[in-house]
Amino acid sequence: MAVRTLEGFSRRAQQIANGVASSGGILTQTIADNVHRTLVLTTPVGGPPTSPDDPHPGLARSNWLVAIGRGALDLSPREPRSESETIGEGAAVISGAGPDDEIAIMNGGRKGPYLALLNRGWSHQAPAGFVQIAVRAGIRTLLGFKLIDEGRGARGYRVVR
Repeated sequence: MAVRTLEGFSRRAQQIANGVASSGGILTQTIADNVHRTLVLTTPVGGPPTSPDDPHPGLARSNWLVAIGRGALDLSPREPRSESETIGEGAAVISGAGPDDEIAIMNGGRKGPYLALLNRGWSHQAPAGFVQIAVRAGIRTLLGFKLIDEGRGARGYRVVR
């Protein structure tokens, strides 16, 4: 689209700026969703409930919680639930985030060093470094971010996921 006047240039620059601003929120949501999903899927689940090492299998995995902004989360351990329930609950919170909102992901399943032990490879159920794997998933999302022009006559730009 050729811009022939200063007024046309100004309108086009504003369209691009609006597209970038709205895409930032989508990008933040997409990164948070990928990190949360990866954390849920890669957090190890312990043995059967009778296991003395892990009397609540799935508790760490089920308790990856998402909050918008700096609001306090109830980090009381919740009962173990399925991966899809945990991911769906997080996705619902993430989808409500605005373009300028911070999204926090925390685990309320266990107090103390338990998650750090799991992340260092204490469990035989998953490799060490599952938190780092999730962070890398977020970084890959950021690096794959593209803002494309909608083309002639369009109203701006959009994110390609």
